Amino acid sequence: MVVDVRDQGNGRWRRSAQCSDGNCVEVNAGDDGVLVRNSADPGVQLPLATEAWKAFVDDLKADAFEPGEPRVTAE
Repeated sequence: MVVDVRDQGNGRWRRSAQCSDGNCVEVNAGDDGVLVRNSADPGVQLPLATEAWKAFVDDLKADAFEPGEPRVTAE
């Protein structure tokens, strides 16, 4: 289940209804792409192309990520 979160006119932010601690991933999908943010720090938003977001979600659904796999970090 997903719940809607309204935020000062920035559109519709969605997060899992399983989020109970206030530190959740929120997603805002629009015509120009997808924004991702942490609900604990909503001022910082990561913009993604729609295709990149779809590929990420498809990989999650396919369980393509291995535990302990190195994480990519920004330099």
